[in-house]
Amino acid sequence: MTVAPFARSARRYSLGEELFMRHQEQLVRFIASHLPPATPRMAVDAEDLAQETWLRVMSPSSPPPSLVPVTGDQALAWGLPVLLTNVARKVVQAHLTKLVERMANAAPEPSATAA
Repeated sequence: MTVAPFARSARRYSLGEELFMRHQEQLVRFIASHLPPATPRMAVDAEDLAQETWLRVMSPSSPPPSLVPVTGDQALAWGLPVLLTNVARKVVQAHLTKLVERMANAAPEPSATAA
């Protein structure tokens, strides 16, 4: 059974749903552009990080993030609200920090005998 187009347009969406529908694709592109290209699962990581961003933005328990835009970033030109941009930037930074820590822990220690 399909839903008629007029029935879908008649539905009232919450503010969160409206933001999600309007900015999800742009948010994923923004996050993907801030991930290193060598990441094997970059597309999956970008989707996961976008979901984490939305959870942080919509969580009533999270403290309100700064609304001041960072200059020199293309996010505002892409149409992302400052709030989403700032939260996404923090989510990506935390992800990259964890990635670097995992890589540092996985790298073999230089041998003391090798000279």
